[in-house]
Amino acid sequence: MITTRDDNANSTEDESSLEEAGTHGLVNVYKWGPCKDSPINFQFHGQSGLQINNVSLSEPYDIYKQFVTDDVVDLIVRETNRYASQLIQSKPLRPRSLMHKWVGTNRQEIKHFLGILLIMGINKLPKMRLYWSCNDIYSNERIKKAMTRNRF
Repeated sequence: MITTRDDNANSTEDESSLEEAGTHGLVNVYKWGPCKDSPINFQFHGQSGLQINNVSLSEPYDIYKQFVTDDVVDLIVRETNRYASQLIQSKPLRPRSLMHKWVGTNRQEIKHFLGILLIMGINKLPKMRLYWSCNDIYSNERIKKAMTRNRF
């Protein structure tokens, strides 16, 4: 038996069902689902404030990379792929569901996704689909080149 990493729950799963559940080599030890308990409040022990030495922060991208490291992006990739796998396996999909065509994501695509979110936060439009519009008033060529609307 494998115990899932939920310190406040006693959920266990049969090892063979975990191995069969994975797609693209993923083993679903952790399951996405609603939060049942309040988060644990940890006591902070350290010096607060920016702890960066000998790093050039002359460009906004340099500052961004201090917070959104490749490790953070890789975690987003893993959890996005795990969530999609679990969603596909959890219930029957409608015949026209885009999830039938799901392809796992990667670091570069998540970086594009995060960039699109930043652009959308700066240039707000009334409807999401307008960022991919053919109308020059609304469309954003950088977004269109980075990712299709359906993939987004």
